[in-house]
Amino acid sequence: MTKSLVVGGVFFALVIILGAYLLTRNNIRNDLTVQKNKLQSDLSILEKKLSKERDTLKIMTDNFRNSSALTVDVQDQMKKGSNIVSQTDFMFIDPNGLNPELIVKNLPTILLINKERKNINLLLAEWQKKVDVLAIKKIDIKESEQIKKDAQTIKTYLKDLAHLVGILTPENSGIPQAQINIYLASLPSEDAINEVLTSIQIAIDNSKNNNLDTGTSTESNGHLITSEDIVVQQGIVDQTEDEVIVLQKQLTDIEDQIEQSFLPPTSTPDSDVGSDLPPVPGIIPIVDTTSTPSVTDLNPNATSDPNSANNNNNTNTNTNTDLGNPNTNTDNLNNNNGLPNVDVNNNYDINDNSNNNNYKGIIIQPGPPRLIEGANQY
Repeated sequence: MTKSLVVGGVFFALVIILGAYLLTRNNIRNDLTVQKNKLQSDLSILEKKLSKERDTLKIMTDNFRNSSALTVDVQDQMKKGSNIVSQTDFMFIDPNGLNPELIVKNLPTILLINKERKNINLLLAEWQKKVDVLAIKKIDIKESEQIKKDAQTIKTYLKDLAHLVGILTPENSGIPQAQINIYLASLPSEDAINEVLTSIQIAIDNSKNNNLDTGTSTESNGHLITSEDIVVQQGIVDQTEDEVIVLQKQLTDIEDQIEQSFLPPTSTPDSDVGSDLPPVPGIIPIVDTTSTPSVTDLNPNATSDPNSANNNNNTNTNTNTDLGNPNTNTDNLNNNNGLPNVDVNNNYDINDNSNNNNYKGIIIQPGPPRLIEGANQY
């Protein structure tokens, strides 16, 4: 009766614990679902806002460009001029650095061209600050004239470089003629930079004649749009994009937690429990063999006479459970604890003459190995 009450009490306690666990787990899952729904709603609203802000930025940028045709046209030609210069990079070591050097040596015009390329790099660095509509206030006629002069400097550099490559020979440069021909074919043509110069001049003339250079502003919904307004709007777009990324990350984390809540709790497998424990005294390792000889087969002269060990000078035949050496004869090891002798190779002496009968022996029978608890055979 008492045992039934104990078992019933334990079962009831387990039911209570399991119920509490399931209830808690279900509450956590519900809370995560609520958070997920809120994040999805917030993310949807924020994505709509981002789309709207991007559209606003595009309209402002387009209107700004339309209101300053000179700025846009000159910017386009500056980008083309920069690209033309980059097509000569293969002729220099560190072409865009502070000290570019021609790969060709020992020619009279080398130092001049190296200096020209260095000045071109400084010029292009200034151009880079002006090619983005968000980084400038405007490019007026005066500044356009200066940009045209810069483009003329680029033309002179290209002409000098083409002349140098044109006079190269295998004798004065040490470069094979086939490679020299590749250099000549890879250089940009003079027509490319002439086209840039012509386009800049056309943009200047159109601005003067049609009075299209109205500055850096245009009206949008009654408000005068400036480049500063575009910079502010770009900042709004960037901030909104960052907020969207944060919400997306939070939503992904919540979804992962919900997925984990449906998985069963993990448990540590107990297959390795006790694998590192020391061997128990009195237990002898058994090697799995297809056939294990009986005791009488192993030693037909085995006797229970306690004096036989002394008559044989402790040279009784030992059974070696190591299949690689079944007939090894070893001296019996002294066992102060009264245990059967086991050597370092797990060789078990079935003729151990221990007088200690406190341990039950292990009977080895033919067939698959098994442990049979029985009387002491020693």
